Amino acid sequence: MKLPELVRNLKRKKLRAGWTTMLFMMAMLSSGPVACDKAGSALGIGTGDSKRVFTRHKVSLIRTLPTSYETRIAKIPGVTHVTSQTWFGGIYRNDPKNFFTTLVVEPTSFFTVFPEFKLPSVQKEEWLKVPHGAIVGEETAKRFGWKVGDTISLTSPIWGEPGGKTQWDFQVVGINTGTKKTTDVTCVYIRYDFFNQSKRQHAKDEVGWFVIRCIDKDQRLAISQEIDNEFSGSPHETTSEPEAASTDGSTKLFGPGSSGGTP
Repeated sequence: MKLPELVRNLKRKKLRAGWTTMLFMMAMLSSGPVACDKAGSALGIGTGDSKRVFTRHKVSLIRTLPTSYETRIAKIPGVTHVTSQTWFGGIYRNDPKNFFTTLVVEPTSFFTVFPEFKLPSVQKEEWLKVPHGAIVGEETAKRFGWKVGDTISLTSPIWGEPGGKTQWDFQVVGINTGTKKTTDVTCVYIRYDFFNQSKRQHAKDEVGWFVIRCIDKDQRLAISQEIDNEFSGSPHETTSEPEAASTDGSTKLFGPGSSGGTP
């Protein structure tokens, strides 16, 4: 493909171009198996929780799912809690060297599905009060010298900027730690409602994936199948599996269609 044609394709499919840029940055700034483990942990998979199921678009992780799926998943027998996540990216001071995982999450359900993340109750309450609030992992807070009350400005190669602005501004309302030494405390978490309202029109009321907590680990496979049956034949079919099964490399993570199609 000639360069002018490549540029035209990227312009037509900006979201895919953003994902391509982000994945390239991750490859450049990370290394091998460690990077894969970090990515899996950041996505809420492969962290050792035996009761979680991971549900994404059947074609590829970079394709989004309707928020309405959450209610339908929650009604499936054996499901106790459901939360959504969306990959944001996150570049501080517009410098690719300052890249870190930033996820869009639901503050009311996130800590229930991921109990290995610790946050003081007063900071949880503050997060619910501040739409543009952000929770920062303690390692990233130390890396940049951030503290509660600071304003941080981020750019996202995937989503661009909010209308009328050149960057996303967030207020640090909490700094989370982990209950285990293996808990990833490098991520930044922002609220879905603020993100959905602020972003441009593309992919409104859609999320990246769902993480489901089951009543019993032995029901994970059956629940995974029930979820996929629920959305079979729809425009947004799903692939669901126990979280540990989602750490088998980039093909599992981003899907066989990650290099083609329109998100």
